[in-house]
Amino acid sequence: MTKTIEMDCIPFTGNQKEDQNFWDLLEKRNILLNVLNWHGPGGGNPVVQFTGTDEDLRYMLAEIFYADEDDMAMYMEEK
Repeated sequence: MTKTIEMDCIPFTGNQKEDQNFWDLLEKRNILLNVLNWHGPGGGNPVVQFTGTDEDLRYMLAEIFYADEDDMAMYMEEK
């Protein structure tokens, strides 16, 4: 079953290898990215939706965004 989460950032570092790791992870984990707003309210960062399985989204949050338990619960909309 797929799930969609929304974030107001994309982790581009300017380092080609690190940025490619982000795209590779999305492809490997079959996570779709949809840009909702290229210049969002969070400091001008894009507002994006990520769609994938619960497991794959949690993996992305941990590996790319270094989400802790509180961040994970917020993004995954857990109470």
